[in-house]
Amino acid sequence: MKQSMKKAALVLMLALAVLLVPQWSNTALAVTTPSDITTGSDLPPAPPLPTPPAKGEVVISGAKTVRGGEKLTFSVTIDGKTVPNSDLEWTLYPADASLATIKSGVITTKRVAYTHYVQVSAALKSDPSRYANFRLCIAPGVKKITVSAPTMYVDLSGSKTLQLKATCDPEDAIADVTWSSSSSKIATVDASGLVTARKTGKVTITATAKDGSKVKGRITLRVVSGVTGLTIEGAGSVAAGKSITLKAVMTPADATEKGVVWSVDCDKSIASISQSGKLTTKKVSAITTITVTAVSKQNSAIRATHTVTIRPVTTGLAISAPRLTIDLASPTLQLTAKCIPEDASQQVAWSTSNKRIATVDANGLVTAKKVGKVTITAKATDGSGRSAKITLTVGSAVGTLEIRGASAVAQGKTITLNAVITPATATNQKVIWSVDCGKDIATIDRHGRLKAGKGLTAPVTITVTAVSAENSTITATRTVQILPPVTTVAISAPRNYIDVDGEDKTLQLTARVLPEDAAQSVTWSTSNKRIATVDANGVVTALKAGTVTITATATDGTGVRAKFTVKVQKTVKSLTISGAAKLGGGQSTTIKATILPKDAANQKVIYSLNCPASVATISTSGVLTTKNVTEITTVTVNAVSAENSTISATWTLVIYPKTTKLTLTAASSWINVGASVQLHVSATPETAQMPIRWRSSNTRVATVDANGVVRGLKAGTATITVRTTDGSNKRASLRVTVGIPATGVVITGNRIVRAGATLRLMATVQPANATVKRVTWAVNCPASVATISGDGKLRVSANAETQIILVTATVNDGQRVSAAYPVYIQGKAPVPPTPTTPEAPEK
Repeated sequence: MKQSMKKAALVLMLALAVLLVPQWSNTALAVTTPSDITTGSDLPPAPPLPTPPAKGEVVISGAKTVRGGEKLTFSVTIDGKTVPNSDLEWTLYPADASLATIKSGVITTKRVAYTHYVQVSAALKSDPSRYANFRLCIAPGVKKITVSAPTMYVDLSGSKTLQLKATCDPEDAIADVTWSSSSSKIATVDASGLVTARKTGKVTITATAKDGSKVKGRITLRVVSGVTGLTIEGAGSVAAGKSITLKAVMTPADATEKGVVWSVDCDKSIASISQSGKLTTKKVSAITTITVTAVSKQNSAIRATHTVTIRPVTTGLAISAPRLTIDLASPTLQLTAKCIPEDASQQVAWSTSNKRIATVDANGLVTAKKVGKVTITAKATDGSGRSAKITLTVGSAVGTLEIRGASAVAQGKTITLNAVITPATATNQKVIWSVDCGKDIATIDRHGRLKAGKGLTAPVTITVTAVSAENSTITATRTVQILPPVTTVAISAPRNYIDVDGEDKTLQLTARVLPEDAAQSVTWSTSNKRIATVDANGVVTALKAGTVTITATATDGTGVRAKFTVKVQKTVKSLTISGAAKLGGGQSTTIKATILPKDAANQKVIYSLNCPASVATISTSGVLTTKNVTEITTVTVNAVSAENSTISATWTLVIYPKTTKLTLTAASSWINVGASVQLHVSATPETAQMPIRWRSSNTRVATVDANGVVRGLKAGTATITVRTTDGSNKRASLRVTVGIPATGVVITGNRIVRAGATLRLMATVQPANATVKRVTWAVNCPASVATISGDGKLRVSANAETQIILVTATVNDGQRVSAAYPVYIQGKAPVPPTPTTPEAPEK
């Protein structure tokens, strides 16, 4: 009904517009009829194929469609040349301001509810018969975009593509859209809306209207990895009335849609299965077999079946084994599990309490890993919860037995013997100890502690026996003597140190045990194995520098011991000394001794001098102190290693008389900026060593180097000071001026003056930035003729005769730059001679 009313209104509006259309002579006006109007799902007629414009033809260019409410600019050309808007008359048909207006080629449209067509005309103002018409479509704006798809997912295992469709509302709006993806890593979309999957995940595809309304439509898709295969895992039997859980395993493993639909091929009175795969059985009177089916939710063609046997519930479970021990030499043992009743499911699950000691496979085969005890459990898989356990011992059988320890013991003392069983992994490490004598001679306990009797009048030899508690055929014996107790142990050695850098880094120690008829064996030990080790024979081996204590302990149980200190050190290989080569009288310096290697243990040296104490002395730490000498004296320092007197070194030192005075001179105290001057220093007495140090009071004005060369940096003054470093603390200073030198002087003023008058002269120093601008004035005549003051005022005597005098101005910067100026004195003679400029004095 609404569409019919819209069409009727358009027909009436266009009929009125036809009556008002202007009559142009050279072209027919195309009138929009109801059949031209796009309504509902109608499409505008296909435009004719474009033909090239004729020569001189007026051509309008611009977009053929515009969204209502937007502006559009047209241009007019004739033979490819743009016609200015000032030369054109623009009109619209129909001339409906509620639809659109045009000015200077810019059409402003109004929002419309449905599609309208208008005719844009442009005529030359100079020749209205030359014009052009342009048909423009004003479309309603997009209010809504709906994006649709055949499915809401894209399968990576399938075609990997999905075609989307964008529907614009209203239907007659400009339907062009641009497509975009929220994640190009998951899926991309091309200009036609074709989505291509990249990897699994969620992605939002957006369609945006091209008409400028910025209206968007969105759809969220899932990129999935499709299921290609399906299997069911789980127990193959279950006890009646019990439940088991089956697992659906998808292929590939990363399939996105892993949901399945479970079902069984039996009545609920026998069994049922939940959608989580839990199979629940009912009580049955006989063994019953059912089939479980799982169907992929994504693809119903992909399915799997699993056969489950429902058996009577297990009421008991027993484990049997050929033995309860496992020898690591033969590390496997087969266990057997039996479920009761016999027609119950005989399937069990095996587990171990400690996989590090032993593992068990699905068939009950136990594999030993290391010594220890482990519990193996068998559990019925029919859901009855019945289980059984068996404890096994993993170990090794005893192979051999040996007794180790002292071979003698003092009367009344105790020693401990050790039973060593091989292999070390043997499970049973216990032994049974015994001795072949009465208790009054010796006893031994279960830990191998042998205690000798007291009051024996002579040495006694006994035999100790150890028997394996596991195998009585495996035995060991050891002969032990009972002797008088040790009273003293003494250690001797050829020296008490080892040279860690020497070829032989060992030292043989010898232990003497008293009395001589006591057990002579000792055990050796070291206080620090990182410094030195000691073997069973008392041979000490040095490892690194340090001090270590070696102990020898009697093995007869008395505990008597002796200690010996060994120094492991690096010995002195060479010695050098160094220090000042010359020194002023009354000064001190430190002589430095260098011993190699640097980490030699004894770094001490003994110093001496080859001169009397009135010249110099040296301390034990190498501090050499000179006395005041009157002439240059050479002394020799001797250094000898305190460790090895054959290693020595010498150093020669010259002692100079102390400086009593310093004198500093220079060719000039003036320094041009950027120039340098050499200062000269002399010492008293002349034989003084005169080590000196230079300093400038103002390094921004002038600097001085270690050789006394002063360099001017900028205008100013600085005091250069030189000081002795021989302990006399003498110094001398010179003030220098740094400046920009004068290059010339210009004198200005009157050149004629009468006798008895005064003349003011001015002197200008050049350049303008010269540091010194003051000058000294002078005249080349007696004071009875004329005088000149320091400020350039020339006073002529009243008695002066006519003559020419010469006035000079000299710059006061010491550079002797000056200028001469002739002045004519008009005295008694009426006619003055022509003044001439005498030659200026040399600079």
